[in-house]
Amino acid sequence: SIPAILTDMVLPGGEIGTEYQVQLEADTDVSWSLEEGSELPAGLTLSSGGVISGTPQKEGSFSFTVQADNGIGVSSFMLHSVSRNLL
Repeated sequence: SIPAILTDMVLPGGEIGTEYQVQLEADTDVSWSLEEGSELPAGLTLSSGGVISGTPQKEGSFSFTVQADNGIGVSSFMLHSVSRNLL
Protein backbone atom coordinates (compact mmCIF):
# COMPACT_ATOMS: atom_id res chain seq x y z
CA SER A 1 0.00 0.00 0.00
CA ILE A 2 1.05 3.59 -0.40
CA PRO A 3 2.71 5.25 2.59
CA ALA A 4 0.84 7.78 4.70
CA ILE A 5 2.70 11.05 5.19
CA LEU A 6 2.45 12.18 8.81
CA THR A 7 4.17 15.58 8.53
CA ASP A 8 1.94 18.64 8.85
CA MET A 9 1.58 20.35 5.46
CA VAL A 10 2.68 23.71 6.91
CA LEU A 11 6.34 23.49 7.90
CA PRO A 12 7.91 25.57 10.67
CA GLY A 13 8.99 29.00 9.42
CA GLY A 14 12.61 29.77 8.67
CA GLU A 15 14.78 32.86 8.91
CA ILE A 16 17.04 34.10 6.12
CA GLY A 17 20.68 33.39 6.92
CA THR A 18 19.86 31.03 9.81
CA GLU A 19 20.35 27.26 9.62
CA TYR A 20 17.06 25.42 9.09
CA GLN A 21 16.21 21.73 9.53
CA VAL A 22 13.00 19.73 9.64
CA GLN A 23 12.42 15.96 9.50
CA LEU A 24 9.58 14.67 7.31
CA GLU A 25 7.71 11.65 8.67
CA ALA A 26 5.71 8.76 7.19
CA ASP A 27 4.01 5.71 8.69
CA THR A 28 6.66 3.36 7.28
CA ASP A 29 10.25 3.44 6.02
CA VAL A 30 10.33 5.48 2.81
CA SER A 31 12.72 7.18 0.44
CA TRP A 32 11.93 10.88 0.04
CA SER A 33 12.30 12.98 -3.11
CA LEU A 34 10.91 16.09 -4.75
CA GLU A 35 8.18 15.59 -7.31
CA GLU A 36 9.43 16.28 -10.84
CA GLY A 37 9.14 19.99 -11.59
CA SER A 38 8.96 20.95 -7.90
CA GLU A 39 11.67 23.09 -6.25
CA LEU A 40 12.63 23.74 -2.66
CA PRO A 41 13.19 27.34 -1.54
CA ALA A 42 16.70 28.60 -2.43
CA GLY A 43 19.34 27.32 -0.01
CA LEU A 44 17.45 24.21 1.13
CA THR A 45 17.92 20.56 0.18
CA LEU A 46 15.95 17.35 0.78
CA SER A 47 17.76 14.15 1.74
CA SER A 48 16.38 10.71 0.84
CA GLY A 49 15.97 10.24 4.60
CA GLY A 50 13.43 13.08 4.68
CA VAL A 51 15.50 15.90 6.15
CA ILE A 52 14.94 19.35 4.68
CA SER A 53 17.94 21.44 5.67
CA GLY A 54 20.11 24.38 4.72
CA THR A 55 20.03 28.15 5.07
CA PRO A 56 17.05 29.98 3.55
CA GLN A 57 18.20 32.69 1.11
CA LYS A 58 14.95 34.37 0.07
CA GLU A 59 12.04 35.88 1.93
CA GLY A 60 8.60 34.66 0.95
CA SER A 61 6.02 31.92 1.03
CA PHE A 62 6.87 28.71 -0.84
CA SER A 63 5.02 25.56 -1.87
CA PHE A 64 6.63 22.37 -3.14
CA THR A 65 5.64 18.73 -3.49
CA VAL A 66 7.54 15.85 -1.92
CA GLN A 67 7.13 12.14 -2.63
CA ALA A 68 7.45 9.21 -0.23
CA ASP A 69 8.28 5.85 -1.86
CA ASN A 70 8.17 2.64 0.20
CA GLY A 71 8.93 0.35 -2.75
CA ILE A 72 5.27 -0.65 -3.06
CA GLY A 73 3.62 2.70 -3.67
CA VAL A 74 4.35 6.42 -3.82
CA SER A 75 2.54 9.23 -2.00
CA SER A 76 2.80 12.87 -3.07
CA PHE A 77 2.22 15.69 -0.62
CA MET A 78 2.34 19.47 -1.07
CA LEU A 79 4.16 21.33 1.71
CA HIS A 80 4.17 25.05 2.50
CA SER A 81 7.05 27.00 4.00
CA VAL A 82 7.64 30.64 4.92
CA SER A 83 11.01 32.36 5.17
CA ARG A 84 11.36 35.80 6.67
CA ASN A 85 14.12 38.32 7.08
CA LEU A 86 14.78 39.51 10.62
CA LEU A 87 16.21 43.02 10.78
